[in-house]
Amino acid sequence: MACCVMGNEVGLRVPASTADEARTTGRARAFTPYGKRPMREWIALDLPPSGLHRASDLINLAVAFARKNNEHAK
Repeated sequence: MACCVMGNEVGLRVPASTADEARTTGRARAFTPYGKRPMREWIALDLPPSGLHRASDLINLAVAFARKNNEHAK
C-alpha cells in the first residue's frame, strides 16, 4: 500500500528515513489514524487536494516504495 485517505488527510507510506525528514522539515506530520500511535513509515500531508502537486516527489516515492515492497513479497 502506498497511500490512503482518512477524512481530510492523505497518508503516505515512505521509507522511515524519508518519513523522519519530512516530519522534521515540516513537509508532513506523523500519521496517527484513529488517534493511535504514529506509524514509523507513514506520514500525513497537510495539503488541500488542490495542493497535492507540491508533494509529488513524496507521492511518487510512496508508489515506488510500495512497488519495491510488493516485489519482495513475491
